[in-house]
Order: sequence, then structure tokens, then C-alpha cells
Amino acid sequence: MSKKISENEIIEKFSELKKIEPEKEWIDLVYQNIVNQEIASNFISPNIFFERIKLLFQNFIFRPVVAVALIVVLVISSITVVWADNQALPGDSLYPIKLAIEEIQGNLIVPSSEKANYQAKLVQERVSEIKKIINSKASSQKKKQGIKIGVAQLQKQLVSVNDQMINSSAVSSVAQKINNAKQELTKVKKEVSKKIGTGDVTKKIDQTVKVVDEIATKALVVSVDENQQLNSQKVSDKIKEVENELFLAIQRVESVHQQIGSSTSANDKMAMTKNKNGTSTNDKIANDENGTNTNNAKNDASVTNDENSLSDQMSMVKIAQSQIKQAKEILEQAKNEVDTDPSSAVNKVLAIKKIIIAINQITDAVLPMGEQNKNGTIAKNGTSTNDKMANDENGTSSKEIINNDDRKNSTGTEDIKKVIDNNSGKDTLASSNVASSTITSSTIDRKLNEKVNGEMIDASSTKMITSSSTNE
Repeated sequence: MSKKISENEIIEKFSELKKIEPEKEWIDLVYQNIVNQEIASNFISPNIFFERIKLLFQNFIFRPVVAVALIVVLVISSITVVWADNQALPGDSLYPIKLAIEEIQGNLIVPSSEKANYQAKLVQERVSEIKKIINSKASSQKKKQGIKIGVAQLQKQLVSVNDQMINSSAVSSVAQKINNAKQELTKVKKEVSKKIGTGDVTKKIDQTVKVVDEIATKALVVSVDENQQLNSQKVSDKIKEVENELFLAIQRVESVHQQIGSSTSANDKMAMTKNKNGTSTNDKIANDENGTNTNNAKNDASVTNDENSLSDQMSMVKIAQSQIKQAKEILEQAKNEVDTDPSSAVNKVLAIKKIIIAINQITDAVLPMGEQNKNGTIAKNGTSTNDKMANDENGTSSKEIINNDDRKNSTGTEDIKKVIDNNSGKDTLASSNVASSTITSSTIDRKLNEKVNGEMIDASSTKMITSSSTNE
């Protein structure tokens, strides 16, 4: 019979169990299981998560007021983005958003060769924006401000299309788009002059037209360089275009020449005319020593200033005529090379364009003086130098007329000397105009001159043209 264990013995046995130490591996395993259970309890299971989302939609989102509000927000946001992308104009608050969207879209274009084509489309878009501003119902001041912003963005766009065009395989398409933009921009310039008036805005547009034209021509150069099978008709079109530009430049030079000739004849007659008391011009100096006929002597001094100014103008006209001769020779060479060497023909077109720019710079400076001397130099009070003799005879207003003439002759002579210095390499008349602009011809040449041969004249300066003309 088994021996019964007393209560005290049981207690002693359990006390001995407390002294038993568990193995370390078992302790680590139990601890890890407990930790994992706590981490799992902190996460919502996927099923529970979607159940809660479903509950949210059922109890809140699909309530009529909230649903309508959400739809309105989505619709307004979509309309805003679309409007900013299509309708925002320079000067509008959403216009920067439109530009940002365009930049993002441009960066997403994968074939780098197509980026130039995209940038060319944006050039057309900038021109279209300026047209919309002109035809808008905004005030004249707001239109001017918007056009200035639009022209600045157009100039930046031209830099972009020029940078992308070097590595583009769609140069012909780019050239076509840029050429279309040039034609539209020329129309825009006329509209601005008609509806807003001439001024800084018109000058900036005119500068931009020249740059657009140059990029279009150089795009044709690059396409010829890369594809010798280019249709010669495109080159012929460019030659006709530059021929028309040269014809207009020749007309301007002839007009200035005629005005200077008329003024020279008028001054010669005045120099030979005697004053009322029969004293000749050579006798006036002696009379001045005795205190008489002072006004007549001053009048002669004014005539001398006129003659000096006219001499400067005539020198500039001769330079322009020499450049015209050079341009005609290059034009004939280009015509002969259309079929045999289209690349060389296009380069010659570029050279002629540089010459035309130089000619226009000369006439722009000479024209104001030519207008002053057309019927004799015009004084502030509207009296011409041809009327001075009559005023001297009556003893009225001679001093005021002479002083005004001296001031005008001095100013005009300085303008002409700037062009003379420009042709000597000392100063650049166009720099003051281009300085206010974001883009210059030299910016375009920096990238594209690598694509054309040595026959092309540097667009950043006209020194090569005028110096050779002066030597002739």
C-alpha cells in the first residue's frame, strides 16, 4: 500500500520546483513570441482597413452636400488648369502657370530631336498671345505692358529653340514654323503701330522680327548641312526674300541721298546771297569788328555747321552705297549657286542680311538729320534756314533761330559720328537698342556658327562689312 504524502511534504516539493532554472533558449523563444504578438496588435488588417474606408464612403462621402461640393471642386480645378493652359495671356495672374505647364510638357518629350519642334510651336504660341492682346478690349497701357511681357517671353523661347535646334532631326519643320512666326510677327508690328502707336514696344518687336528671321534662315543652313538633297526651291525663296529687303534698303539710301543733295544746294545758295546793304559774306567779319551785322555773321556760322553736318551725312551715304554694291555682287553669286551648292547660297543670304542691317543702321542715324535739312534746318519756332535772310533783313528772331540751329546740328552730328565710329570698330550704335532686349544676334550665332562655313559674316558686329567698304 502506497504511503500517503502529507501536506507538508507537498509544500516542500513545490518549494524545490522554484529552484529549477529554465534553459536560456526557451526564455528567448517565449520572449520573442510575446513581442511579435504586441506588434501585430498595433496594425489594422487589410480587410479591416478597407471595411473602414467603405464605411466612410457610405456614411459621409455620399451625402448630397458633400458629394456636390467635391464635384464642384474637381470641375473648377480642371477648368482652371485648361484655361491657364489655353487662354492665359502675358500679364494675367495665371500666365506663369501656363508657362510652367509648357515647361513640364517639354521636359516629358522623350525624343530629344523633337524638342526643337515643340519649342518652335511655343514660338508660334507666343506670337499668337501678342496678337490676342492687341485685339483685346484692355486699356492701351495694359496692352503695352502685356506686349512687353509677351515679347520678353518670345525672346526667351527663341533662345530655347535655338539651343534645341542643333541636335534636332526635324530642322526643316522647325524652319517652317519659325518662318511662319516671322510673318505673323511682322503683321503684329503693323497692328501695334496702328492701334497703340510707335515707341519702345514697336522697337522691341522690330528687333525680335530680325532675330526670328535670322533663326529661320540659319535653320535652313543646318538642314542643308545635314541633308544635301534639300529642295532648292526653299533656297530660292530665301534669295527672293533677301532681294526684296535689299531693294527697300536701297530705296532708303536713295531717299536720304536726295534729301542731302537738296540741303546742300540750299546752303550753297545762302552762302552766295548778299545781305540787304550789299555786303558779301566775306565782308561780314570786318563789319563784326565794328559792331555791325553781328546777326548776319552768326547766320553764316550756322550755315557752316549745316555744311559740316551734311558732309558727315554724305560720308555715311557713300559707305552705304559701297555696301549696297557688295550686297548685289553676293546676291548674284547666291543665285548662281542655288542648284549647284545650296549650302553656300544660304550662307551668302545670311551675309547679305548682315550687310542690310549695317545699311539700315546708317540710314536710321542719317534720316533724322536728312529730315532737318530737307528744306533747310528747321528751328524750334518752325522757321527754316531758308527764311533766315528775310528775318535778318527785318531784324527779328535771328539770334533765336541761330541758337536753335546750332543745337540741332550739334546733336545730329553726334548721332552720325556714332555710326562713323561704329564702322571704325570704336562703338556699336545698335548696342543701346539691343541692350534692353533679352536676346541678341550674337546669342544665336554662338550656337549656330559651328554649322555654317567661313563665308558667313559674324552677326554680332558689322565691322567686317563696313571696314572693307570704307577701304574701297
